Amino acid sequence: MTWTTTLEVVDCASTGTKLAGAKVELGLVEIGLTNAAGRIDAVLDDFNTLPIFKVSKADYVTDNFVLDKSIYAGTTRTVCLTNPTTIPDGQDPDVPGESGGKEFDSGGCFIVSAATGSAQSEEVAALRALRDRVAERSAIAASLIDAIYDEYRQFSPAVAERLDADKFARQSALMAAVRPLLAWYRLAGYLALDRDNERALKEVQQALRDACPRWLSPLSMAQRIAALRRREPVADNAPRTLRELAPHLHRAASLPLVNWAMLEPLERCWVIAAEQLDSVREVGRWLGDAPVERLCALPVGDAAAHGQAIASLLAFSAGDQERLVQRLQARAAQAITPAPLPRAQPGKSGCGCS
Repeated sequence: MTWTTTLEVVDCASTGTKLAGAKVELGLVEIGLTNAAGRIDAVLDDFNTLPIFKVSKADYVTDNFVLDKSIYAGTTRTVCLTNPTTIPDGQDPDVPGESGGKEFDSGGCFIVSAATGSAQSEEVAALRALRDRVAERSAIAASLIDAIYDEYRQFSPAVAERLDADKFARQSALMAAVRPLLAWYRLAGYLALDRDNERALKEVQQALRDACPRWLSPLSMAQRIAALRRREPVADNAPRTLRELAPHLHRAASLPLVNWAMLEPLERCWVIAAEQLDSVREVGRWLGDAPVERLCALPVGDAAAHGQAIASLLAFSAGDQERLVQRLQARAAQAITPAPLPRAQPGKSGCGCS
C-alpha cells in the first residue's frame, strides 16, 4: 500500500512564481524534477509516515524537511526556496540567523532546525506549540523546560553546526534521533494533555513504532545510546557521524536535565521497538521521573495548586503520578535550596526542545 503527497515549489520572495526544474529527493534518493507548475507527486510506502525530503534548485538555497503523513497524505505541501540575490547585502543565506538562512538560533531548537533545514519547519513549530501548551498547564513544568534549555544550549549549537555541514550527518540524525524523539514527544503530549480518543492514541503509538523501523536494528541503536549515556568511548568501527559527534553527546550525557529530556527517551524509543514494550507505560515512567528536585526554586504562589497542575499531566498513570507528587513534596520540604545548575547564559527558552 502507498500514499501520495504533492510538493509545490515556489520562490520565497514571490510565492506566485512557481519553480520548474527543482530537484526533489526522498532521503538519499532523487525522485524527480518539478514540472512547469512547480509541482511533483511523491508516492510513498504506507510505513513511511515521516518521510525526509530535500528540495534544491540552482541559484536557490536548499530546503530540507520532514513531512507528516497524517497531515499531508492526499494534499499539497508548498515549499518556498530563497534566491540569495533577494537577500539584503551583508547577510548570508547559509549563516544561521541571517535573513533567508537557516536561523538555527530562532527559538533555540538548534538540532531539529539543523536536521530539518529550517528554524521554521513543521517539526520546530510542533515542538514550540507543545512546549507552550505544557508551560500553560503547569508553572513547575514551565520552570523545568527553562532549566532544560539552559543545559541544552551548552552543547547543541556545535551539534547543529556539524549537521548543517554534512548531508549524510543530517540524514543520519533525522533517522536515528530526531524522528524517534519527535514521535516520543508527540505521544507524551497526547497522554498528558489530550488522552480522550482511543483511535488517536493508537495513531500516535503507531507513529512511534514507525519512527524506529526494524531495518535500523533497534537493539543495536538502543545499546549505542546507552553507551553514550554512560560516556563510554565510541568504537573505531562506529558510524563516522557518531564518532565525530561523540564528544558533544558525551557532554550532553553529563547534563542531568538534558539526559532525562533527550537521551533517556531516545533510548526508551529504541528499547520499545526492540522489545515490543508498552509505549504508554514507558512514557508514564519517564514523566514520573521528571527531575523536579533539580529546580533551583519552585514557582511562587499556591504550592498545592502548582502540585496539582503538574500532577494532572500524569493522570493517565496513577502510580507514576503518585511517585512524582511524592518527589515534588520532598523538594518543597527541603530547607536548603540546591546549588544552581550550570548555565551557558541566562535567558528563557524560546523552544525547550531537542
